[in-house]
Amino acid sequence: MRRHGVRLPSAVIPGYDELPSNENSDEAAFVTRHEAAIEPANLVQTGLVIDATENDGWSPEQVTARP
Repeated sequence: MRRHGVRLPSAVIPGYDELPSNENSDEAAFVTRHEAAIEPANLVQTGLVIDATENDGWSPEQVTARP
């Protein structure tokens, strides 16, 4: 079984191109993509918490503000 669409995810997700090509490949690919999405989300959340702590509060404008 050959997985389609591997080149783009492999460019941004380390190890994606090394996933198995068998009956478990769909689940393994899903878990790998999920874990890759969680990492930047955690960084953003951590930054918001640090900023709120340092500035004595938090507002929705901090999330929607564009540089």
